[in-house]
Amino acid sequence: MIRPALLYDGQCRFCRAAAALVRRWSRGCLAILPFTHPAAEPVLEAIPLERRLSSIHVAQADGTVESGGRAVTTLLEILPGAGAFTPAARRWPRVQRVVDGVYEWVSRHRGTLGRVVPDCRATVVVRGRCGS
Repeated sequence: MIRPALLYDGQCRFCRAAAALVRRWSRGCLAILPFTHPAAEPVLEAIPLERRLSSIHVAQADGTVESGGRAVTTLLEILPGAGAFTPAARRWPRVQRVVDGVYEWVSRHRGTLGRVVPDCRATVVVRGRCGS
């Protein structure tokens, strides 16, 4: 498994659109894998079953895995030009709670949100070019 990596639900239209956006934004600095990709299995095994398919996950080079809103914060640290936001979320728990709340709302409504985003194929980037 090449890290850092974003793991997402490739069966979800909204998630596929978000992964495609992250792919364009990341400029190759990130592996991007749907849950069903064989390279995602080792990371998913470490995540409790009830949480495994219910949120996104970001795996780091040191082996840590963040899920849900915390994965969004970690993802923003990795994406070029997005890191300015993350110190606030890391320093002030209240900011992270807002990120968590927004993530949970989006996650609960991803089926509805999927109807308003363009449909695309599942994004697969096995080897990120930077960070590892």
